Amino acid sequence: MKVNKKWLIVLTLAGILGACAPIYIPPAAHVPQLEHKGEMQFGLFYGMNGLDLQGSYAASDHQAFMAGISMGSNSDSSGSNKTAHFYGEGAYGVFSANGVGRFSAFAGMGAGAGQGQSTWSFNSTSFTEQATGTYLRPFLQGNIGLNTGFFDLGLATRLAWVWMTYTSGNQNIPPNANAWMLEPVLYMGLGGNKFKVFGQGGFSAPLNKNMNFGYNPFIISLGINFHIH
Repeated sequence: MKVNKKWLIVLTLAGILGACAPIYIPPAAHVPQLEHKGEMQFGLFYGMNGLDLQGSYAASDHQAFMAGISMGSNSDSSGSNKTAHFYGEGAYGVFSANGVGRFSAFAGMGAGAGQGQSTWSFNSTSFTEQATGTYLRPFLQGNIGLNTGFFDLGLATRLAWVWMTYTSGNQNIPPNANAWMLEPVLYMGLGGNKFKVFGQGGFSAPLNKNMNFGYNPFIISLGINFHIH
């Protein structure tokens, strides 16, 4: 049977782009800047990753808990590409404050759900890929930074294992639906001891070669952070 080359190209492109309906949206980086027992921080961020609500508490002078939720829905001006997600996480960690230096490490678990739609055209023919998924997300995170009271600057890096279950159209796709994601973020805050305006920028990149679910590769957010001593 002779195969039309045009449709062979179309089917190949569809197979490649089928993983492009993004269902994994990484949350904004959560970077507690704690110094001693009893401190609490609360943050509200908004950006390419949706809306993020964050909170942390220092249970001792060197141990802390943090939790957060991320949610949102986005669509481009044409409505061709859409995403929606909801995600929640909790973590336990250790921290140290040495003068203006801030150091911390956390281990945690998250769970989320996402939907994505991507539409593209080839040779005047339109194609739409839709995907939905749920996932677990255990992670490790390390933070290093400076806190001068009115100015914060630092780097947070998270290594997350995204354990995904999803469908694309009406088809379940279990192979390679898991991935290690490396997510480094630079952050900067300006303000006072009790209130700061924060900005952060980074990326989310898979370490697997054959990952087959779509994701948002950028982490960009602006927000505010409240510090209760």
